[in-house]
Amino acid sequence: MKFDDFKKHFRFSEQDKIFDNAKFWIDKLKDLDQTILSQEEIKALNKDIVEQHKKNPELNFYKLYDKQSFNKKELEFIYLDPNAFSNNNEMVKDAKKLYDALPTSLSVTHAIAKEDSLVHFLPFEKYFNIPHSIIYKGDEILVLNVDKYAFVCTSICFGWIDKQSYKVTKFSQSSVKFKELTQKAILNEAFEHLDEPYKLAELGGTDCVSSLYNIFKIFGIYIPKTTYLIQQNMRANKPSNFEDIPVGSILLLPGHAMLYIGEENNKHYVFNNIIGLYLEDRSKVDIKKACVICLEDSYLKNGTNYLNAINYVVDWKNYGLSKTSI
Repeated sequence: MKFDDFKKHFRFSEQDKIFDNAKFWIDKLKDLDQTILSQEEIKALNKDIVEQHKKNPELNFYKLYDKQSFNKKELEFIYLDPNAFSNNNEMVKDAKKLYDALPTSLSVTHAIAKEDSLVHFLPFEKYFNIPHSIIYKGDEILVLNVDKYAFVCTSICFGWIDKQSYKVTKFSQSSVKFKELTQKAILNEAFEHLDEPYKLAELGGTDCVSSLYNIFKIFGIYIPKTTYLIQQNMRANKPSNFEDIPVGSILLLPGHAMLYIGEENNKHYVFNNIIGLYLEDRSKVDIKKACVICLEDSYLKNGTNYLNAINYVVDWKNYGLSKTSI
């Protein structure tokens, strides 16, 4: 079944435009302009994510977050992995050449992307035809300074970009002005991404988590790149009474993340970028874009509806940062 047919099946056709309009959901809010987290609390939130993420053994954005330098040996798993590249001698040579050209110690610099930029996965993209990833204007990045190109890490991807594509900053002294985190602002930003096509973030596209990343980065919140890392590093809680979950919360299914936007006629709705879902009769709906769906009318393949399948919730109001020592 196509998504348009799915919408007609569960909603009056004249309501489609209403459900897909931020104002419809904003008008339902009671505390639409109340600040959910202050900028100081958001900084503490990001710091907490960093501290939790350091327990992950892989090199990543969070592990490097408060480092000034690191040894290039930590890049061996990318460039000197014999198991991954043993069947292509030319690629092995190119990877080793690039690795050998790196200085032993690489400086780590906080920076902000000045413009949308392609991230190259050198030297492997020419052998594997790997699509470019993208960093967007305003993204916080960590730069490992080399020569013409710089190795960068974001919370979504890593790779090489041109050195003209970013400006050095310190996150605590960033010149980027973040928006105030309110329920109204969250909904307005989410609906700016309505109908964005679905594509895995690793392939340079936007999937369920990177869609949330793009929504919340304008508030200075940097969402980890997988549902598992959101669960592990953002103190996600098991849902108890769903009626107590506020609009703007992140809802997690196994392998999928959604933004809760409100209730209508005793049903609960979310904004998400999704490849597809199932109906109660086990028929499949292909979606492949960012859209609004109803939790009660959307099903996993095993027959559980989304409302009952939610296993974790990130609730900003009860995140506890102002009450917990970090």
